[in-house]
Amino acid sequence: MMTAESTIIDERNDQATADRASESPVDLSVEQFSEIVSLLKAEANAGTDADERRQPRADLNARATIIPLRESCNFGSPTILVRNLSPSGIGFLYERPMSLDEQFALVLPRSGDTPAIVLCAVACWQPLAKDVYGIGARYVRILRDGGDPALPIEINPNSQSFAPVLQAVRAKAS
Repeated sequence: MMTAESTIIDERNDQATADRASESPVDLSVEQFSEIVSLLKAEANAGTDADERRQPRADLNARATIIPLRESCNFGSPTILVRNLSPSGIGFLYERPMSLDEQFALVLPRSGDTPAIVLCAVACWQPLAKDVYGIGARYVRILRDGGDPALPIEINPNSQSFAPVLQAVRAKAS
């Protein structure tokens, strides 16, 4: 049975699909994907999924950090619960819905101290419970591989505003 809410979600997903038709998504390399999944699995002690998807997807129960890139975003770098990861995208739980094609930077672990940072765009979302949303996002571009030098961004943990950091990340992403 279709509800008004599911109809709206379907319409939004259809529009986002049409809008993305001209974009070229980016995939993580086999090495990047394998290393990230191995590290997240080790942390979460999870198994793999063998369902029928375009790309193989690893089910996870791990935490990651995102950096929202919306102009109106004033709430720092929230932690998300990663549900699954593939070479072309990520599924996670979040406390609010995200707009289709909304971009954010995803911080993923790599060997050593330098994480990978991947620019992502929301492909779909759906409400799961009160203040819990399932978000699906595709990778748009790798902003920094784990082996690359750190971004020239200094984060002051005592600062009340992440505006300068977000501007620097937005500039790097464009």
